Amino acid sequence: MDEYELIEYYFELCSFYSMPEDPAEDYRELKEPRTTVRKLKDYFLSLPDACRGRSKALRALRSVREGSRSPMETGMTMAITVRVGLGGIQVRDLSMKHRVAIDEEARGLTRRKEIIFDAYIKRGRQDVEYQGARHNEELQSAIDNERRHVLQKMGYKIVEINKQQLFDREAFQRVMRTISENAGIRTGNRPDDFEERQERLRQFIIRRWRQQ
Repeated sequence: MDEYELIEYYFELCSFYSMPEDPAEDYRELKEPRTTVRKLKDYFLSLPDACRGRSKALRALRSVREGSRSPMETGMTMAITVRVGLGGIQVRDLSMKHRVAIDEEARGLTRRKEIIFDAYIKRGRQDVEYQGARHNEELQSAIDNERRHVLQKMGYKIVEINKQQLFDREAFQRVMRTISENAGIRTGNRPDDFEERQERLRQFIIRRWRQQ
């Protein structure tokens, strides 16, 4: 496997979904992930230093986070965590399924006691959400609006990503730039061909779900 494949594979091992053997079929949900990043890392570290692939596996694992609930959520997160050399923006302080309690000032705006983020980036206090098709439904849209108002009241920045943004090169670049700027990431020291590397990463992410 190349590094893109390894990272995606480790994400899937630590996720709440399972990919089908038949590409025509949809993924299915799991009650629990198969393993954790910690267990994978402990296993790789237990191998002899000279073991072929050990260093590559450990390097790939730095980009992996636990808790993804869909392949597109995995793709969105990969674009943020993968190292710059592979076209990502290399955000390390990202956690998935991050829980935040509703503070006293915002309590009157929602019936919830806590909110769960798809991906939380500590730098810039960013909530990055993948907006699947169900978010277009009227009831879900109302729930999303309430959630958005609560988080804004609590001082969080909200970045929403949908499938169209992943499938459109320029839209993808813009939303990644937004996340970088929110996190205070300097872009001046990136490789001259960074946009080409970023495009290779994007093409890898969407390869299974290209628009018909």
